[in-house]
Amino acid sequence: MRERLPVLLFAVAMAAIPLIPGMPPFWIVLLDNIGLSALVAMGLVLLTGVGGLTSSPRLDKPRFAASAPTPPRC
Repeated sequence: MRERLPVLLFAVAMAAIPLIPGMPPFWIVLLDNIGLSALVAMGLVLLTGVGGLTSSPRLDKPRFAASAPTPPRC
């Protein structure tokens, strides 16, 4: 339960924001859009697997179709 406490507190704080008196509706809509955009971005990262490819050793040197293949190392 101790590991979930920060997430729980964050969820409670986000749920309480619309109840604050004098909160402009623009801020609520802005926070909604930020949250939805974050969910879409995380979904795309998980769907395409981009998160695991950022440190791939295969990406160190770009390969071109017109270049000759390199001989194997002995």
